[in-house]
Amino acid sequence: MSEIRRPPTRPPKGSPCWAVTTTRSRTLAHARAAVGEQLTAYRALVKALGEASTDPKGTSALEALEPLLFNNMVLVLSRHVVHRLRMVTGTDGGAPNEVELRAHSLIHNDAVLRANDVIRYAAEKSVLQLGTGDRIRLSAAQLEELSAARLTLATRGRRRSSAGLQPLTAPPRPAPLRKSRWKSRNTTTGMNVEIASAARKTPRSVCA
Repeated sequence: MSEIRRPPTRPPKGSPCWAVTTTRSRTLAHARAAVGEQLTAYRALVKALGEASTDPKGTSALEALEPLLFNNMVLVLSRHVVHRLRMVTGTDGGAPNEVELRAHSLIHNDAVLRANDVIRYAAEKSVLQLGTGDRIRLSAAQLEELSAARLTLATRGRRRSSAGLQPLTAPPRPAPLRKSRWKSRNTTTGMNVEIASAARKTPRSVCA
């Protein structure tokens, strides 16, 4: 009898959500290695087929494989930087958000680039300059360019964080005013002064 699997329960409302504000150097190195291995293997395959045969069928098969392979590498690249806070990645159409839009379009929009209401995507300012509504078919050179831009920006963000410029750090609280300090730290002293002052103003006939 097979075991019945229950669907995962949702976290309680108001529970903290895990998010990433910086990218570790180990993660960046792993991402570069993953992209580099795929590019090296593909170029070695192209070279081997070119030297072994001039059959047009082999060339056409390789041309059909290239966009499938490197579209999937966009998903691999996006996986290395998941759960990024929007206040860290911003809303412009830079390399981080370009990778996010491409990955989402590959999975949910049949490999046709689709923008959203959050990211201000402009094709002329993007890395690969692909317009919305265009089909995503990355070449080896395009993936190399996109991954280099994405990982370079992640490295810059990590340097800013290590320098003490963490974007989620709250500004220091200003020092309280002098009167506020007196009221908060010397409440007992102030009450004693008021009691003594009231006692001096009280007539002797009241105390007799």
